[in-house]
Amino acid sequence: MRSFIKSQFSSVIATSVDFFTTILLREVLGMGYLPAHASGMTAGGITQFTLNRKWTFGGGKNSVRTTAIRYVMAWTLGLILSTAGVWLLTHYLGVNYIISKAIVSVVLSVSVNFHIHKHYVFK
Repeated sequence: MRSFIKSQFSSVIATSVDFFTTILLREVLGMGYLPAHASGMTAGGITQFTLNRKWTFGGGKNSVRTTAIRYVMAWTLGLILSTAGVWLLTHYLGVNYIISKAIVSVVLSVSVNFHIHKHYVFK
């Protein structure tokens, strides 16, 4: 339970970096919402990897390289699912991209990300 709480706290920080970057790129620099979303996820992903490796799950028994490779694989899956979800909600349902991103982020965080990180990436 402790690692779950730490994971959710790390996710909040990483998601804040993700959303800040996305909104900055979209609203201030005029980038399209999907490239801004992917860029925000990249910034948030780097933040989350660092926090999870050092604090949430500890160093684990695997090397940093092995853990990083596993993280990139899991993150890529998350990027694909997240981008598809944001696109579907925004393009087909007309939901604002920020709200779409929030919905998809919460669903993926609670249902998929924690388990993949705990049992595969940082084991």
